[in-house]
Amino acid sequence: MGAEGTSGVVLAGGGSRRLGRDKALLDLGDGRPLLRRVVETLADLCDEVLVVAGRPERYLGLGLPARLVADERPGQGPLAGLETALRQAQHEYALVVACDLPFLHRGLLRHMLGLERDYQALVPRWQGHLHPLHAIYARSCLPHVSALLDSGRRQALALLERVQVRVLTEEEIAAIDPEGLGLFDLDCPEDLERALQAGRASRWGAE
Repeated sequence: MGAEGTSGVVLAGGGSRRLGRDKALLDLGDGRPLLRRVVETLADLCDEVLVVAGRPERYLGLGLPARLVADERPGQGPLAGLETALRQAQHEYALVVACDLPFLHRGLLRHMLGLERDYQALVPRWQGHLHPLHAIYARSCLPHVSALLDSGRRQALALLERVQVRVLTEEEIAAIDPEGLGLFDLDCPEDLERALQAGRASRWGAE
């Protein structure tokens, strides 16, 4: 199945409280907002891209090759964004990433898209941690997402306890993206400084 029949989803609903500014609008040195770079990476791989945001009107002026969708449960975290995405996506499977992944690796994403779809969620594990915001989800996850949110549980990892998960191993990732840069996210000012100092603009969207 692969990229054809897959919706690309960027979750841009976070408050960026720890960073102190909107991550989606950050320029890491290539002249384009981070959200645009992330969207363009997915647009190269998927035939539909959605951006789910609490205030999508903030991004109207970016000229994104994507459909802007308002989060149906704004302020309730990425699991709520996933609920909206799975409801709005045209396809049965969605490649879902956070908007704060500056070094997304096209080769790793292609590998994920090309795997047999014998799962409800395909989630990478790197350095001992699962990465549910760099994953592929089936629409069949939607009832479980909604049930969790209705019960007050907002953690994306909680979903993985309820659905059939295929874990992308560290060995699989390292064979394509040896440093795991594709999974590096901007969570705090120290992460932003690290990304800026890395000087890796040429490696954005690595093949």
